Amino acid sequence: MTRALRFGAVLLAALGAFGVEEAAAQGAVATVTNVAVQGLSGPQTGDTYGFGEEIRIEVTFSTAVRVSSAVKLRVQIGSTNRDFDCVHTTCGLGGGGQSSWPFRYFVQSGDVDANGISAVSLTGGTIITSSSSNAANRSLGNRLQNSANHKVNGGIGAAITGVTLNS
Repeated sequence: MTRALRFGAVLLAALGAFGVEEAAAQGAVATVTNVAVQGLSGPQTGDTYGFGEEIRIEVTFSTAVRVSSAVKLRVQIGSTNRDFDCVHTTCGLGGGGQSSWPFRYFVQSGDVDANGISAVSLTGGTIITSSSSNAANRSLGNRLQNSANHKVNGGIGAAITGVTLNS
């Protein structure tokens, strides 16, 4: 038996003893597979979110991950970047192990985006693969860009323009 064949046999035996699945899990790195506005949070009228309305976006990874409470989903609304908060019950508890994580934001006065919102990045905190504790790949790619079905017009908000006293 040649040296290369013996090495291959030893390597296969080691992988068999260790478990091929476990070996693969040790190097697993989660990647973002989808970024989508959740259906339950659609605008109350048409395709445009108004002042105070909730926008909820779900980020899905290729495998289960744990997320700290400091993780935010940065979304561009018009020319302004807004940070959406993670709202899953296990965000920040180090538990979890879900592949999908919801983030939300409430439209503020002055938020305007006529061509639709765009997901920019996942910022802050930690996101790690549940099975291997490797840092997840946070790249969103172009999965949610200028989403025409999710426009924003927060207006300028309500303002008191005068007070009249009747006697």
